[in-house]
Amino acid sequence: MKNVRMVQFWKNWGLIPRLMLAVGIAIVAAGGVQTALLVAEGAAEHSARLAREQRETLAFIAPLVADQALVGEYAAIEQLLKNQVKRGEVDRFTWTDKEGKRIVAQDAPDKLDAPTWFARVAVIEHEEQSIEVTAGGVGYGTLTAAMSPVKAHNRLWQQFVKQLQIVAVTLFLMLQFIWLIFRGNLGTLRMLAEGANRFSRGDHAVRIDSEGAPEVQLAAEAFNNMANNTERLIASLGESTGGRLELSPRYRDVHIPYGLGPEMRILFRTGDAPWASACFGRALGAPDFDADEVFAIPTTDDLRDPERVVAARARDLHQAPISVGEHRRGLVSDRQ
Repeated sequence: MKNVRMVQFWKNWGLIPRLMLAVGIAIVAAGGVQTALLVAEGAAEHSARLAREQRETLAFIAPLVADQALVGEYAAIEQLLKNQVKRGEVDRFTWTDKEGKRIVAQDAPDKLDAPTWFARVAVIEHEEQSIEVTAGGVGYGTLTAAMSPVKAHNRLWQQFVKQLQIVAVTLFLMLQFIWLIFRGNLGTLRMLAEGANRFSRGDHAVRIDSEGAPEVQLAAEAFNNMANNTERLIASLGESTGGRLELSPRYRDVHIPYGLGPEMRILFRTGDAPWASACFGRALGAPDFDADEVFAIPTTDDLRDPERVVAARARDLHQAPISVGEHRRGLVSDRQ
């Protein structure tokens, strides 16, 4: 049932909505994949950068700590670590001497601007690293540094938002371009459909302005050429006989041998969908059409086939929705 509804829903959509939906899905999918790859690549780059800065910071601080540890200046070591922890993206320094005494310098926590879910998805590695503190070949403990990924997550989040904005702007511009390009072309196609309906109802003077893309212009020109040829053909019916039935081949070959007079051509249809057609003719010399019995000739592939002459009652067809085209004395006109 759901599949039927989805199919029906899709059938009710026009060309522009379908194209805009397809292009929109393609842009969103491509933009999503590209954004995900950029986030993954950015997280890997930030992880490598933090690890590199961590090693460089430890290599720089370790000799300074060793100089102070050599003279036993623990207060100076603590002050040194507190000053250094405020720089860069170091979260914590921990120095442990040979006797197990620890000095910890902890930085104030940074504010995370990125959502928590983004920090969980875009994982930035920030493991602790340690280095031996030595001076003159003598060891003075171990210095450990821990890095904070908060600033890296914030920068990566800003890049992520900018990328989404680019995708959104691209999607908007593409949909606008599609709408502008197809609006004029579909307008011509709608006029072409309307013109065809009017032509089928007897308005043979209808013409379509050739506008839009070359392919659409060709379709409009083909319709106009067909309408011109048909209109000329209809007009030539009366001109070719000069109002004299005996000059009509159909009148000579079909009507006279079977005793038929003027005929009435009928097109049966429901709405704009034709489903049958027929020709009704009166007996030769009889009065005009009424609800009495008439002779009917079904309009099949060959209207001139005498073997397809049958009898019918006109009143049996009064209830059907019909479009009537009348041919009298070589002239054709349409009636609804």
